[in-house]
Amino acid sequence: MTLRARLSWGLLAIAVVLIVPLLLSLQSLEHLYATSRGLRDREFAASMLLGSFRERTDNARRAEDALLFIHDQKSATRMQQEIDGLVLLTDSLDRYRLGFSAKQIRGSLDSLRAAARDEYEQASANRVAVAEMVSQHRTRPALASVDSALGASATTLRNATRQRIADATTETLNAERLVIGALPIALLFALAIGISLLRAVSRPFSDL
Repeated sequence: MTLRARLSWGLLAIAVVLIVPLLLSLQSLEHLYATSRGLRDREFAASMLLGSFRERTDNARRAEDALLFIHDQKSATRMQQEIDGLVLLTDSLDRYRLGFSAKQIRGSLDSLRAAARDEYEQASANRVAVAEMVSQHRTRPALASVDSALGASATTLRNATRQRIADATTETLNAERLVIGALPIALLFALAIGISLLRAVSRPFSDL
């Protein structure tokens, strides 16, 4: 092998050896970016959706109070709109698989819709006692069932977020240790190759 070929292969080997720790660092950053993107697209989005769900549930509770005490067509329409909004949010929240039964929530919302309709009919007919009974035994328990499912979903979301952050931290620390361990080895290899190249270059001059 000619001296030029040795120098070329040696320099290429040094470049490859020094690039390895850089590639490991980039891979670690890619994992960290993927985890951050997952947190944004899943846990953070689900958290925002849960907040909207709770706000809509509170609105439905206030609409139910208006339905019971004011019992006009406007309050009945508002109650139905709040229930429709909760159904749409249930469909969206079901995509995140937070451990709650979307079927159960939809069943509670169907019960809530029927109870609100009966409550309005009884209240508008001035049967206040019957309307209050419907509210206590049907409407509010249905809302409480939705709240219970939301609480379980929030707990699942917190645990999933905590686990994802812990996994990301572990991956980052492992990658950092790997890079710290690989860098000295790469430098030693580069040094050995450099010494070999130095000898390959100096030997012909010594022979001359």
